[in-house]
Amino acid sequence: MHQIDMKEFSQRLRDCRKSKKLTQKDMLPIAGVSYATYSDWENAVKMPGIEQLYSMANALDVSPIFLINGDSQATLMDGETLYQVLEKNKDLFDSITDSRIKAELISAKYNEALLLK
Repeated sequence: MHQIDMKEFSQRLRDCRKSKKLTQKDMLPIAGVSYATYSDWENAVKMPGIEQLYSMANALDVSPIFLINGDSQATLMDGETLYQVLEKNKDLFDSITDSRIKAELISAKYNEALLLK
């Protein structure tokens, strides 16, 4: 299973934010977290939850998959990588309140199953 490199994730998040000329403080309402939490993400201390990941990716005009593994060809429907994030916290899927994100995750897993047939 592919491991998520937190240092590379943090660097991509920082680079994308700076390319949009946003400060860390600008990202706080987008991610819905405190400055300390956001700073932990950019300093490779913690990974964001899936909802925060989607919110930030959307604001930065990149795919969540790009932020996670640097694959610029990945789409939002790359189920394997998204499920790797979810596996770190089994209760995370249940905690997702955005039905669009849940639908994309379910669709991604379904598409992945179809490709394996």
